[in-house]
Amino acid sequence: MFKTQLRRLSPRRTASPSATPKTATRWLRPALATLTTLMLGAAALAPTSPAQAGVFSKDPNGDVARPFYYNSVTLDGTPGKLLRQEAAVSGINTLGISKIGPYKAQRILYSSKNRTGKDIAVSGIVIEPKRAWSGKGQRPIIAYAPGTQGISDDCAPSWNIANSIGDYEQLFFKSFLAKGYAVVVTDYEGLGTPGAHTYMDRVSQGHAVLDSARAATQLKGWDLGKNNPIVINGYSQGGGAAASAAELAGTYAPELNIKGAAAGAVPANLSALPAKLDGGKSALFELYALKGLTTSYGVTLPLSPHGQQVMQRATNTCVMGGSFYSGTRLSQLTSDGTDVNQLIAQEPYRTMLAEQRIGNLKPTMPVLLTHGRGDDVIDYQVGSTLASDWCARGARVTFTPNDAKSHTAGASEHLKQSLVFTMLVLDGLSPNSCSAR
Repeated sequence: MFKTQLRRLSPRRTASPSATPKTATRWLRPALATLTTLMLGAAALAPTSPAQAGVFSKDPNGDVARPFYYNSVTLDGTPGKLLRQEAAVSGINTLGISKIGPYKAQRILYSSKNRTGKDIAVSGIVIEPKRAWSGKGQRPIIAYAPGTQGISDDCAPSWNIANSIGDYEQLFFKSFLAKGYAVVVTDYEGLGTPGAHTYMDRVSQGHAVLDSARAATQLKGWDLGKNNPIVINGYSQGGGAAASAAELAGTYAPELNIKGAAAGAVPANLSALPAKLDGGKSALFELYALKGLTTSYGVTLPLSPHGQQVMQRATNTCVMGGSFYSGTRLSQLTSDGTDVNQLIAQEPYRTMLAEQRIGNLKPTMPVLLTHGRGDDVIDYQVGSTLASDWCARGARVTFTPNDAKSHTAGASEHLKQSLVFTMLVLDGLSPNSCSAR
């Protein structure tokens, strides 16, 4: 059986001379405070217009036409191939990354495969400190899976990070840059690039994370290559993507030198999410998931004209506009009043959600799972069950529950634990708190 009460991780050795726990976590308190301010303060403005109104000219699907993302590329069936790159440094200082030292950054476009195996192009961004790596071995790469941004192109992290707009994930991944690690952040399928963002599609998201790491190793003149150690990290949507990448890596990207994966607040069982989301303050996440998955599967939701308008508006609203949808219930949007629990009990929705379940495959590397007991978006039991599922399959799992009283607060706790976990696995250790199997 899996032990849910575990001692906190503690590093025996650090991965680099500057990587001390004190240094590693000094960003956390201001990061959480700033994140909360951003999410609450910006929310009041976002509902009346898309997040970057005036910057892009939208089509009815929320896509934007910008040359780097939209100019045609040749896809030859090779996943993780670097297709295009451009300098991306102007806005990275927005949330204080410049304070940790000089860096270089490139926006990237790379090949991947979606859930059905179709070749797609995915965008992202790679950031690397300019100072020489002083730890042992080669510079580590953090394959960073971002949390929920939205499903419209102008919500893409690579655009916001590099264009003086800022992105809340910078508050977290800059802690890895401070250690001298390189960071690659994916935008996922259809977020920035043509087509719809298939939000919550575990296969597409897992592939996008793994292929971002592949692409990062192809940047010429960078301190990155095919043998660099990789650690996957993500929280919330990013936690799901990181967990999926951990499950898929052994068969999809076996050549990658992945040392571990840290996944926080993993939405492993989507059928369990409506209890927290439907009619709640985070109802926008439910709309994103319904739109993303039905698009991925080619299914049309039974929405009324009013429901279609609300869904279209949600499609063009980034996460900072979430308060506008607070209290929204799916039953208010369907043509016959069907509620979300009735909907997902029917086909094809029941099968769709079953196929999105994370926990049915065994990760091949050590995995850290974190989850707040007071998570108000993804129930704690979802994370606990995932840990048990993976342990039962023989995976090396460290599950560290925390006392965070909200989903947002849990992000800070996840970072704190994942920084230590990263140092451990890079130091050659293999944490595992599963009991004897």
